[in-house]
Amino acid sequence: MYYMIRKYMYMRKSAGPFTILLLLVGIAACIENGSKVSGHDDSNILFQESFEKDDQPTHESWNVALASFNEDTPEDGGGWALELKPGWVPQEGFAERCVNGETGPGIYRLTACVKNIHNGKGSLMLGYCSGTEYIKKKVATFNVEGWTTMSVTDSLYLQPGDQIWIKLSAGTTEVVTWKILFDEVKLEKIE
Repeated sequence: MYYMIRKYMYMRKSAGPFTILLLLVGIAACIENGSKVSGHDDSNILFQESFEKDDQPTHESWNVALASFNEDTPEDGGGWALELKPGWVPQEGFAERCVNGETGPGIYRLTACVKNIHNGKGSLMLGYCSGTEYIKKKVATFNVEGWTTMSVTDSLYLQPGDQIWIKLSAGTTEVVTWKILFDEVKLEKIE
C-alpha cells in the first residue's frame, strides 16, 4: 500500500507541469498557424435577428403564433425583444423560419438571448425542412429568470433544396401561462 501511495503522489506531481507544458505548446502552435484560440469568425454567420428595424419592432420573415414584443431586452439587445406565450393545448406559441443557401455536410449553431417571465419553459430548435417535411434535430429547453445566452448545435447534411429550420418556442399549457422573451438570435456555420 505504501508503494502505491508513493507512486500516485509521484505521478500527481509530475503530471501537473507536463500537462501545462503540453497546453502551452498547443496554444503556441495554434497562434503560429493563425488559428483562432478564442472568439468566432463573423463570416460564418448565416442569419442574425434582433426583432427590430429602424427602431421599430418586427418579426418580418418569421412565421409566428402567439407573438408580441417587449421592451425588456438584454444588454446591447436594442429596444425590442420577441415575446412568446404558450398556447392552450394543442396550440403552441412559437416563431420559426427557414434559412436557405446551404448544401452538403456542416455543423451549425443556433444561439439566442432568452428570458423567462412567470416560471415557464421555452426552447430553441434546430433542424431542416425538405420539401414540406420539417425534421427536428436538436432542442435546447430552458427555464431561466434573467437574460441568458442559450445555444443548440448539430450537424446537418443538407441536400439541394433543403433549408435549415430554426424554431423558438414558449410551448403549450393546460393550467397557467407565462412569457418567454427572445432576442439576438443568430445562426452560424461552425464547420
